[in-house]
Amino acid sequence: MNPSAIPASPSSVRARCADLGLQPSRRRGQNFLADANWIAKVLRVAELPADRPVVEIGPGLGALTAPLLAAGLEVYAVESDRRLVRWLEDTLGRAYPDHLHLLTGDAVEHPQAAAPLSGARALLSNLPFAITSPWLDALLTTPAPLPDPLVLILQEEGAARLRAAPGRKDYGPSAIRAQLAYEAGASHPVPAAAFEPRPGVPSRLLRWSLQPEPRLLTPAEVRLLRSLFRHRRKTLASALRRELPESLRESWEEHLRAAGYDDRARPAEIRPEDWWELFVAARAR
Repeated sequence: MNPSAIPASPSSVRARCADLGLQPSRRRGQNFLADANWIAKVLRVAELPADRPVVEIGPGLGALTAPLLAAGLEVYAVESDRRLVRWLEDTLGRAYPDHLHLLTGDAVEHPQAAAPLSGARALLSNLPFAITSPWLDALLTTPAPLPDPLVLILQEEGAARLRAAPGRKDYGPSAIRAQLAYEAGASHPVPAAAFEPRPGVPSRLLRWSLQPEPRLLTPAEVRLLRSLFRHRRKTLASALRRELPESLRESWEEHLRAAGYDDRARPAEIRPEDWWELFVAARAR
């Protein structure tokens, strides 16, 4: 098959799915990019460096994979649907055997696909909503270098959760962890008409750059952070009494007062950088 057969319109996506015996699954988040103009815009916004491979999560029918390979980029992709894997192998795999590295598997188990454990890489994904949080959690605990840039098409709810500022109702551990590791950049709404089948909710394209010194929480620190946010309606002082031993609680309270917070502050009011300082202080004890 010729890579030019990669579908890039609603009618061609429907026809290809029919050929493959594929009924797009809402559970899998199979809303395929199906607009040539938007595919081109995603790649322009991505500004992927030419000197590093690209990790792609869920390449689907190859709408983004094909132009990446045509531009000479090496692509490491992970796809869970075996019918789509066979399609990609028969088209793009044959056309670019040295540049496409395709892994059949779960993106949460393989958050950077089959990419080597060393060296710079970028990441691009039309990311299924259902795996946004667990995939990000896996990415931020991966032993491999983090990708830069990170370019994601997300449902608006997932995008808002990552971009949320302190004090917002959707601000929580996901926003804190993402913003400690990455700096938010371009943000563009993506219309439902750009996908086939059309999603019932809006989407957003985000481009984030890796911080010069990304700050990563340990699994134990992530568990503690989540525990504290389970008490988000209570003051942080009250939550700390539930979750921390007295000696560490007193240290954290001192750091919070020094950072300008009073005893009425709630977990969702604490800035990412101040959460980081709290955990750094705990590590030093």
